[in-house]
Amino acid sequence: MSPNTASNPNEILTYENYFLWEFNARMTLARKGLQDHVVAAMKPEEAVLRKTNEWKVADMKALAVVAKMLSPTYQSMIREASTALEAWESLKAFFVKQSLHNRVQLRKQLHEFTLGSGENLMTHIVRFDDLCARLAAVGEKMTDDEKIVILLGSLPQEYDTMVRIIESQEHVTLLDRKEMLRREAEVIQKRDTKEQAFRASKSWPRKRK
Repeated sequence: MSPNTASNPNEILTYENYFLWEFNARMTLARKGLQDHVVAAMKPEEAVLRKTNEWKVADMKALAVVAKMLSPTYQSMIREASTALEAWESLKAFFVKQSLHNRVQLRKQLHEFTLGSGENLMTHIVRFDDLCARLAAVGEKMTDDEKIVILLGSLPQEYDTMVRIIESQEHVTLLDRKEMLRREAEVIQKRDTKEQAFRASKSWPRKRK
């Protein structure tokens, strides 16, 4: 197995992106019709199917897909895996540790979560979703209301108007609220761009007559 590169950084597994990678890996397998090869739960008829030669050939293809999406460090972890599911579960066991310490650390990260200076809002939301997924994987599931409270609280003062609007809305889904934030971010970005252009034009030296 050789080192891999990808246009999307989350297509290759690294130490910090397991949950984003896991979603991308599932989608890649699904596009190839191989997603069932990383599902542990089986119906009786599926157990019989997994003994056929057709299944075994497809399973090797699924294993190859998973291996191709790993950095060399993690490829070494699945060298002894004989099935795609075995490789999948080995990676999951390594990255998803349901210890009390891990829960505490993830909760701490969540409550210290803020939009960084100059950070794109959509990048911020992706980081937030990843952190929520990591918490869910270790048994710390949150309601949508709790998620939106933390997400809104992570935003700087320039979003205060939109935050108040979102807070006043009832029966609005988490996805809809994220979309409202995305539109507000676009408005703020356009306003900042205009202000920067205006300041640049004011500071540009005028030609002498």
